[in-house]
Amino acid sequence: MKTRKSSDASSQVDFIGEAIKEMRVQAASTGTISKDGSWSFPLSDTDSPVGYFLLQGQAEVTIDDRAAESLKAGDLLVVIRSKSHRLYGSKPVRPVQAENDEQSEKTSFLFAIIQAQIASDCPFGSAMPDHFLFRSGERTESPHLDAQLQCLVWEAKSGAAASKLMQARLWEIVFMQAFRVHLAKTKTTTGWLSAICDQQLSKVLAAILRYPERDWTVEMLAAEAAISRATLARRFASVLNDTPMDYLFKQRMRMAAARLREPGASISMVAQQVGYSSESAFSSAFHRRFNIWPGEYRNRESISL
Repeated sequence: MKTRKSSDASSQVDFIGEAIKEMRVQAASTGTISKDGSWSFPLSDTDSPVGYFLLQGQAEVTIDDRAAESLKAGDLLVVIRSKSHRLYGSKPVRPVQAENDEQSEKTSFLFAIIQAQIASDCPFGSAMPDHFLFRSGERTESPHLDAQLQCLVWEAKSGAAASKLMQARLWEIVFMQAFRVHLAKTKTTTGWLSAICDQQLSKVLAAILRYPERDWTVEMLAAEAAISRATLARRFASVLNDTPMDYLFKQRMRMAAARLREPGASISMVAQQVGYSSESAFSSAFHRRFNIWPGEYRNRESISL
């Protein structure tokens, strides 16, 4: 009896790149702030990721109920998720004796409010911390991140044509670069990051990612990794805390949500792309997953799943 060959797609899939693409990162607002004395930023709570790069001086940051952390010039902080956070200074305002004294009292920083789709159940969500903090003296192994920050500072100071647009794009790159650097340093034995580094599980995840439209069964997925279905089920449970078919369903729905927002995408077309021959079956599955119908989701200007 002939056995079906594995597609061995894992060697062709950039899992980190796909994860970053799924986040749909966009800088909604950028700017430069210069403060002295007592101050606090942001002025209102936001549930969007926010990035800060200190140019001068020092500041304190509190994230949720944690103890305050001190920041100094050259530090990069990206708050991914929090109920509330504050960057603040509490230095007394001193009489200005000279221009240099005035400069020494100020704290200046670049900031960006980032729009990013980081659903709590996305496969890489467990690999995403509440915040990234890259100290100025700890980025020797991240020259690409430093290079982007230098470009960002230059753009902020230049006042050149399209500078605001360039700052937004550079902040998006900084955000993605920070995520990539974090993942490269993370060591874990469970979760999505562990799974994509696993020689067998990565083949299964790659097959699902590349061919979501296939009529997959547990046996077919196990064949991708050349293991038994019992072994596959056990590995999924221990590493991803999920079953192969539940993971497949969730991945299809995530991909469907992204494709529904693409120009010209019809519900029937998206249904076929993620493995549903019936538009009604797909709509029911989508509603079961997100509690919203595909057409309603596609037509809303802004919605978080």
